[in-house]
Amino acid sequence: DNTVAVKALAFWDAHLEYLFPEQSDRDIVLNWFAWLLQNPKLKPKFALVLQGPEQGTGKTFLALMLESILDPYNVSRVSQKVLASGFNRYATNAKLLIIEELRSVDRAEVKNTLHELISEDRISINDKNEKLFDLVTCFGIIAMTNADAAVTLENSDRRYAIVKTEAIPKDRPGVKGY
Repeated sequence: DNTVAVKALAFWDAHLEYLFPEQSDRDIVLNWFAWLLQNPKLKPKFALVLQGPEQGTGKTFLALMLESILDPYNVSRVSQKVLASGFNRYATNAKLLIIEELRSVDRAEVKNTLHELISEDRISINDKNEKLFDLVTCFGIIAMTNADAAVTLENSDRRYAIVKTEAIPKDRPGVKGY
């Protein structure tokens, strides 16, 4: 009986439509997820950034689903503080990096750090009190943010797919759930 799977898929589809009413936005998210899963030895070369002004809409839920599929062992959660620290041990053994709250604290520093992580196949791993070593990487990066300009981008920058949502939390009075 596949009733549970059908209900789970219906929930997933409804949540995606709640976050991204436009099919083209949902397609960007789903295609990025699918490409990452179908190409385990390759790097997508652009980060997926889910941006919306409201907390509590379920942007992170999408990353958590991908983490569950990939196995948490293959996923690193990277805080803004760690991202800006210069130490990047988190990049080892990872197929996915999740940046929960990409903020515009130091946009230039974050952008410089992300640039290398997104576009370079080989990066230097800098761990505290350890010798630097190079690592071939194949991870994708997904970031969630409530800030409009968490990363300063030039018009020609192809390293980010920013998918915006105007969703508001369902527990807010007057919001119709699914």
